[in-house]
Amino acid sequence: MEVVQDTVETIAMRPEEHTCSVYALHFPDGRVYVGMTSRDTEDRWSGGHGYYKNKHLYSEIFRVGWENIKTEVLYSGLDWKSALALEAETIAKMRATEPEFGYNRSPGSPNKALSVSKGVDVDQLKRSDLGGSHRKWKHGNGRIGMYNFNGELEIIFDNLDDAVNNNPVGATYRGIVDCITGKTKKHAGKIWRKEAAV
Repeated sequence: MEVVQDTVETIAMRPEEHTCSVYALHFPDGRVYVGMTSRDTEDRWSGGHGYYKNKHLYSEIFRVGWENIKTEVLYSGLDWKSALALEAETIAKMRATEPEFGYNRSPGSPNKALSVSKGVDVDQLKRSDLGGSHRKWKHGNGRIGMYNFNGELEIIFDNLDDAVNNNPVGATYRGIVDCITGKTKKHAGKIWRKEAAV
């Protein structure tokens, strides 16, 4: 990993060192959505646009208007495993998976909260939502660049494994590959590109 722009202290941090937050979105009808993030909550929410991939939730946000949804950070300063456990616990307490009480479709981050109780290495699961080796990527294993929205290069990673395991924003294998292959324009608040070989 090569840090290109080190003006932000967190650029050099490993994902495990990030602190996480568990939050709730309170809708006008009394229902709730509970989530967790290792990003800044305002950045995660992005005025409601941070949920565009969750079509079920995003359509409801669009319907009622982001300005009518109350945001609440319930816990902050948590490590990844603690955040996952508290997210699952809060979803259960608020009954957020029951349609009359909430908008959550799973009892925690998909498969991850359950893994905590089963002793699975959650940090490894976080790095790959496909499971298995990242080397299965059919587009090669060249250098990966992480850019901000101004198109400025922030970090060059040696390969996909390096990008997934050492990115400071909690980006996943699937998200990075989707960006590189053009399925999405951004992931985890960053633009990802395959770099030319050196």
